[in-house]
Amino acid sequence: MKVGITLLYSVLEESNLIGILKSYVIDCQNKYSIISEAQKKAEQQIDLLYPNYKFLGVEDVFTVTGEVKEGELMGRSTLYDIDSIEEARKMVVNDTVFAIKAKNVINHYCGSLVYFYEGDEEKYAFTINAITKGEIKEVVENLKGLAASDKTINKIVKSSVESLDINKINFLGIEDINVITEDIAQGGSFLVLYNEEVQNEKELLSILPSKEELSEMIDDVYAVPSAGASL
Repeated sequence: MKVGITLLYSVLEESNLIGILKSYVIDCQNKYSIISEAQKKAEQQIDLLYPNYKFLGVEDVFTVTGEVKEGELMGRSTLYDIDSIEEARKMVVNDTVFAIKAKNVINHYCGSLVYFYEGDEEKYAFTINAITKGEIKEVVENLKGLAASDKTINKIVKSSVESLDINKINFLGIEDINVITEDIAQGGSFLVLYNEEVQNEKELLSILPSKEELSEMIDDVYAVPSAGASL
């Protein structure tokens, strides 16, 4: 089964400590192998490409709809505190902002898509990471088309732990687009986030989930009815 993971690293650059979160897709035989496979991935990446990195732990485990390629969904963040569609719309960024990330070559991108679920009992916003490729002008339109498609909405429903009414999921827009800089064909990260304002390693370690919280994340991934099946 393919599972999404986010790993926390640290690196010293000119005596400055930097925290780094990198997200990958790994293959796991069962839920008991996730942690060991995540550690193998971290060690592999350090040995091959990033010898100065220090692996600090697993920050997140999440559901994905396949390998890292165009059209696949890479995890979801649910924002229960945003319970009105007006508030959710504030997360959407104007398309012109993405022009600053323009490249002259075709790249893969990871876009954060904003949705609002307006159920009978619960209303909340959530974001989905999706993969696409092309030049930046194409990418914006590609992501919008992908996000609103019946195929993607069905994937969201199938990969959710809770039961969702497909007719009550509304796509609102794009929150962010990140260029994928690593070689995803060779198992590289599809999303990299940096924190250059940390004071010490203890501060970084504080963002890691407890063993109990990590276990709950893993259980949620394997609780998805379609987990392990083709979506």
